[in-house]
Amino acid sequence: MMCFLLFSGLTTYAQGEFRMMGNRTSEKLSFEFINNLVIIPVKFNGVELSFLLDTGVKNTILFSLQDRDSLELKQVQEVRLRGLGNDKPIRGVKSFNNVFEIGNIVDRNHQVYIVFDQDVNFSTRLGKVVHGIIGYEFFKQFVVDTNYVTNKMEIFEPDSYDAKSCKRCTSLSLEFSNSKPYINAEVLLGDNVVSTTLLLDSGSSDGLWLFEHTSDDIKKPQDSFQDYLGLGLNGDIFGERSRIETLKIDKFTLRNVTTAFPDTLAIKTASTFKKRNGSIGAEVLRRFKVVIDYPHKRILLRRNKNFSDEFNYDMSGISFGHNGLSVVKSEANTTVSEVGDIKNGTLGANGGLTLLDRSYREVSYQLKPQLVVTNIRKDSPASEAGLIKGDNVMSVNGREAHLYSIPELTELFSSKENKVIKIKVERNGAVITARVKLRRRI
Repeated sequence: MMCFLLFSGLTTYAQGEFRMMGNRTSEKLSFEFINNLVIIPVKFNGVELSFLLDTGVKNTILFSLQDRDSLELKQVQEVRLRGLGNDKPIRGVKSFNNVFEIGNIVDRNHQVYIVFDQDVNFSTRLGKVVHGIIGYEFFKQFVVDTNYVTNKMEIFEPDSYDAKSCKRCTSLSLEFSNSKPYINAEVLLGDNVVSTTLLLDSGSSDGLWLFEHTSDDIKKPQDSFQDYLGLGLNGDIFGERSRIETLKIDKFTLRNVTTAFPDTLAIKTASTFKKRNGSIGAEVLRRFKVVIDYPHKRILLRRNKNFSDEFNYDMSGISFGHNGLSVVKSEANTTVSEVGDIKNGTLGANGGLTLLDRSYREVSYQLKPQLVVTNIRKDSPASEAGLIKGDNVMSVNGREAHLYSIPELTELFSSKENKVIKIKVERNGAVITARVKLRRRI
């Protein structure tokens, strides 16, 4: 989960706008879909990077620069940035007149915020290098059609997009505050049907967040538990996790939706929009073919094959990330043929020489990301199994840790109640083996 809110008291400079090159009216783009997040390839001042496409942010943010020392930053000013989480604002810089490219779509005067604090590194939690986040400054120019089944996106000039009639679709109005989009939806909490205004937040991997302090009718169900919700710009975010009976978005009704109720302290800077009651994230959006149309202030939804998927959650209480590199040794048997002399006086078919097969062990060493435990939920199966934050993961179910992606592990530890997962970790030089039995809490 990633959500951001920025503030700055600096003078506002003229911002450029994205334009399609070559008289094009549309652009097709493939994306990676990792932990419910859309990652797109971009170029920033000529350097190829990966960015999260996030409707929940106004400004473009750049981070994870440690491997991009040659990246050119133009015309900078110092700023302070604030986002979700409990920590204090962090220092950064604001850069102007940058060239930002998404396929054949280019902004030659793009403004970005740059974060140099290496603790703000979402790549370690995703297992994929992500250099930044882009949102409103891109979406405001175009109609963006996202297919979460094929991992394809088509971007249209607003006047060229033809919204065809569709009985299985719905069109909802978008309301904007501080350049962020909001939709209306109904949630069933106990016996109460509650009308809500929710941030459309494609940068949140969760399905639904609700803020208790915004309405007397929004109360978390009794059947809930304290959980780690994700990483914000200003630190880790915690809260209660539960389920609601239904989430109704116009004609579409989703049932048994996993819902987070974040701690008030962590979201105190979440929004200045007083009508906001929470967020709809990508765990909901991925169940639709989504057309986001900022120029006409609307969103079009058509259910896809993911629509009836169960809303799952982590049943172990463990979160993973990458922290540095580890040396991985691999060995393989190799057989080679060598030419040898015949010493017994017998002439071979090759004129007195023969081929001898020799076998030996080929050993190689590679640097692989070190998988670590980044968080353990209190009173969870992982906690009961003796795992702690900071453990270095060596293997899971007998398979070496570096062979797993973080999304694969997320799926494994959310898979099936009573499933037992064997995990081997290193802690202070000692090797510890734990057995984690998955357990439903909600």
